[in-house]
Amino acid sequence: MKNKIKLLESKLESAEQRGSCMKDEGVQTDLQLPSDSSEVTGDVFQENERLHKDLQQTHQLLLMARNSESVYRAQVSLNESRLESKCRQVISLS
Repeated sequence: MKNKIKLLESKLESAEQRGSCMKDEGVQTDLQLPSDSSEVTGDVFQENERLHKDLQQTHQLLLMARNSESVYRAQVSLNESRLESKCRQVISLS
């Protein structure tokens, strides 16, 4: 973990150096990075939690939709059977 932090710090320093060069060339660089790596980890964790909750909600909605579709198909099938039965009765009476 410490190696990753050092690697990220060195990449950040290199990016800051490139940014200062870009600023010298007139390119705007308004990047605000947190000074504490735990802040980044917390943000990532919170985002992961939010995405997990969204996934669970989507899964629940999908299950509800599938159940609704099954109920709808069963009702359609029942209505078709009733309609066929009525048609047979009408045909037999005529």
